[in-house]
Amino acid sequence: MTEQKFSTENDVNDVSIIQEVNFIHMPVSDIDEAINWYIKYLGCKGAHKVHEELASVNLPSGPTLLFIKTQHEERAKFLKNGQDYSIVGFITKDIEKAFASLKENGVRVHNFRDEGEVGKFFDFYDPDGNRFTIWGCPIEDYNSSINRTGELI
Repeated sequence: MTEQKFSTENDVNDVSIIQEVNFIHMPVSDIDEAINWYIKYLGCKGAHKVHEELASVNLPSGPTLLFIKTQHEERAKFLKNGQDYSIVGFITKDIEKAFASLKENGVRVHNFRDEGEVGKFFDFYDPDGNRFTIWGCPIEDYNSSINRTGELI
């Protein structure tokens, strides 16, 4: 398989339209349960309950998770080849510790895999069935390893 190169030139103007991910909507069935779970198991901070159908928590680094109370069964995932696939991936400094901690606390974890130079990964579900991936990034300082064009250096 050949790697395809894409132009990093912006055809519209010299300024990027977007700068970063600010928030991610998460469908949940119970706002209070979601707040408590994300704080307890993932280390989120800064919980803010706006009202009975909207709340937020801050990830230790990066975007805010906005919990939207819904009665529907749609969740933050999609199907690929008939299997659930996550739409959100997190980075951890210690993948084995993260996997063991979530598993010991009864969180549904699976598919621990070692992909060599790319790193190790596993998937987990929150109480509402939203699926996530955790990546044990092999690069010591991930943020400084990305140049301004978004390419690994």
